[in-house]
Amino acid sequence: MATPNNEFQGIIVYTIHKDGCLNGLYYATGDKNGPTYNEIARKLPTKTTDENEENGANKQNKQIQDLIVGDYVCCWIDGNNDVQKGKLKIQLRNNTNPSAGTFDVTWYEGGRVSFKGTGFLLDNNIFTVHYTT
Repeated sequence: MATPNNEFQGIIVYTIHKDGCLNGLYYATGDKNGPTYNEIARKLPTKTTDENEENGANKQNKQIQDLIVGDYVCCWIDGNNDVQKGKLKIQLRNNTNPSAGTFDVTWYEGGRVSFKGTGFLLDNNIFTVHYTT
């Protein structure tokens, strides 16, 4: 992604695929040429709850949460056309109602936080994030 400077860095728009993968296109402000880069994230398996325990609004909120919340392995192509590897964590913001669609997003490189962002679930297959260092 972009060179850290503790300011707004960019925007990434992900398509959420049925298999749990995220395919993102991002623009990083740290690159004066302004190209669009690509990031792929694969969701790691998580423990699921018994569907019989969920009903009504709770079931709908659980489905929204399960759609995006979790840990991912990810790769992106940087400005030098090198593939970078890291981890991505998506969490509900302040335990809000999942249908509100606001999430905390953190990228890790080498075990350290490299970027943090705020994510918005726009649809069942679009997730967008603005991020900082």
